Amino acid sequence: MFEPLEAAMLGDADPYSDSSLAGLRNVRTMLSDLLSRSA
Repeated sequence: MFEPLEAAMLGDADPYSDSSLAGLRNVRTMLSDLLSRSA
């Protein structure tokens, strides 16, 4: 489920930027939390 979304976000993110990578982790965690609550 996450693969297309992550691929799109990684395409926009600077792979060498720690802040971008942290942001990706935060978004993924947030999405996982929302999915677990709605399930």
